[in-house]
Amino acid sequence: MNILANETLSQPYEHQLNFSVDAALLRELGERLVGRRHIALAELIKNSYDADATKVVVTLFKDRIEVEDNGQGMDLSEFENFWMRIGSPHKEHERLSRNLKRPVTGSKGVGRLSVQFLAHQIELITISDMSIRSELRAFVDWDNAVQQEDLTQATAQYSQTSASTNFPENKPYGTKLILRKLKHKWTVEDIENLARELWTLQPPQIFGQSSGFTIDLVAPSNPEAAKQFQKQMEAVFDLWDAKIVGQLLDLTPDGKRRSKIVVQFRDGDQYVQEPVFDNYIHRANYEIRIFDLRGKQRFNILVDDARTYMREYGGVHVYDAGFHLPYYGSQQDWLGIEQDHAQRLHRSQLLPENLHVTRALNDLPTNARIFGATFIDTASEKANASESSQSGETTHLAIQITRDRLVENQAFLKLKDFVRWGMDFYATRQRDRREKEEEKYFIQFKDVRSRYDNAIEALETYRREIPPPIYKDLYETLDFVQEASKATDEQYKQRTGLLGALAATGITALAFEHEIGQQKGLLKSVINNLQHLSREQNFHSAVLDENIQQLELLLQRFEQNRLLFSPLMESPDREEVSRLRAKPLLQEIYRMLGPLTRNVPLDINAIDNTLRLPPATIAEWNALFQNVFLNAINALIDIPRIDQLIAIKAYTRGETQYVRIQDTGVGVDLSSAETLFQPFERKLELSPEREQLGVGGTGLGLAIVKMLAENRDCQVHFSKPDEGFATAFELSWREK
Repeated sequence: MNILANETLSQPYEHQLNFSVDAALLRELGERLVGRRHIALAELIKNSYDADATKVVVTLFKDRIEVEDNGQGMDLSEFENFWMRIGSPHKEHERLSRNLKRPVTGSKGVGRLSVQFLAHQIELITISDMSIRSELRAFVDWDNAVQQEDLTQATAQYSQTSASTNFPENKPYGTKLILRKLKHKWTVEDIENLARELWTLQPPQIFGQSSGFTIDLVAPSNPEAAKQFQKQMEAVFDLWDAKIVGQLLDLTPDGKRRSKIVVQFRDGDQYVQEPVFDNYIHRANYEIRIFDLRGKQRFNILVDDARTYMREYGGVHVYDAGFHLPYYGSQQDWLGIEQDHAQRLHRSQLLPENLHVTRALNDLPTNARIFGATFIDTASEKANASESSQSGETTHLAIQITRDRLVENQAFLKLKDFVRWGMDFYATRQRDRREKEEEKYFIQFKDVRSRYDNAIEALETYRREIPPPIYKDLYETLDFVQEASKATDEQYKQRTGLLGALAATGITALAFEHEIGQQKGLLKSVINNLQHLSREQNFHSAVLDENIQQLELLLQRFEQNRLLFSPLMESPDREEVSRLRAKPLLQEIYRMLGPLTRNVPLDINAIDNTLRLPPATIAEWNALFQNVFLNAINALIDIPRIDQLIAIKAYTRGETQYVRIQDTGVGVDLSSAETLFQPFERKLELSPEREQLGVGGTGLGLAIVKMLAENRDCQVHFSKPDEGFATAFELSWREK
């Protein structure tokens, strides 16, 4: 017994008792920690994954479920110390599996309780890979176990016999679980949910190739369920936006190798080219799929799961006669894609002149957005190759002695060109498609003007036959359409110009952030050197200490300033669309403004914790609210410190939700406030003192706010402030 040093017992104690655990905790843990049947069954399959199984077979019978794998299995000691011990934390200490070094999926030691949630009885058959001649069989009646008064009295019956069971892929070791007296009836929806829980565990079966871990589901009485399971397990590969298929063909009369490369988009657009290459490779083909992992994905796949999966398994893999060369994949930039992104190359070095478009390689996808495989056969290449060069170098595709990659000879470079040609071809077609979409906008307006002229001409032609009131209505309607078209056209031009300015500003901001990072490292080094001088060289000086403190404060300011750019640094913040909770998001954005807020207090208590903003990215909301907050702070600079306040509240009117940001600053003229949302409009006059603070705007802030808001079906405007405030900015949207 541990007693705090400053406490004393009122009297000595003579006896002690150990805690006991009620056996009903088995049911309680099973219900609360698992909760849903598909999660419960998934936990058992995850145990197989952690045991280094390469295959799991799940069979759903009407009266039982069987789960068998070819993993490591268990001997009696492991069964007793791990499986029979609830809450065993051994996986916390062994974060990688024993043989294949997989990151283990469990850590709490309660996965086996999912069995209790699924069925009344379980039979376990297992053979350890360390002792393949001995088979362990065990049986647990969960109803009987729960009825015991104490958890330590719950038992499992077991016996050991000579090995007689075969496991998937004819392995002599593994584990088989038989769940009897099922508690639930399994539906097709349950099976689909099971697949959604498990698909990230299964490496991709690349166009028919083996994956290293597969899950098969068999349902003799419900074949549709098994079909849906397999479809959901492979659904991530049907999220593609485009496919690139390349194949080497026969020789041309001048000895070149013909090829056919097809780029197909999901909307049906297809582009075909037949480039020729130097004849270094006899036969090769590839298929690459391009993904756009932003926003809501089909098949109820979470975008974060898809991104994580592609980061691990994406890229373009290489298969030699069905054997996967380990070197090629998501972590190896063997095609030079990431390198070209870093160098911001715009023009392909491979494509002919007629296929080039402006800024084409801007649409080249990174390895985290592609998944593909290139198929070759080095044995066939050797058989079909001409004799090696006089220098003795291998001129055909060949495997290095390490067996993990290809020899980087001329044939390999041509293979790289062949695959990369298809990637560049895709990028040019994607850029061309986007530019045509933009052109459609202008064509539409040109078409509106042409139709307007034709309609006016027809109206004038038949004017005498049209009653005057109808003529007047028609003419006014056409005139209204024409003016609306002009206004929308002008708005589009303004927005395009604004986006150009923002793009330049954004690039500058990112470069500035990078520069801050470098300066921060230099500043940190200077501080460390000065501290070392003061401490190790016994050189003490009040001036030196004061300078070190000032430099440390400057370093803190650097860190705070970098927070301003943080939503632009992470791709999920830029790309993932979701409904974010308003209160913590607004608090975080205000905190990230750091010293720019000048300690102006923010009152956000009038917003409910459950309020969520419309769907948008973190980067969008950050840009919008940063501008609003900075406008409010600017308006407060000449106000006495004691009177400075920014307050946020939310309210609902009918189906419309409002978020109101108010400040006690100099205020705005509501009669002309809407003009502030136009680009380069700025009504707030800045005193010389404020200009020296560097907080003056360019007049773009509210234009950005309006553009971002309208893009997410929101409205922004200024309204009459509450008593005690000078300005009220409102963001509103309809809750659907």
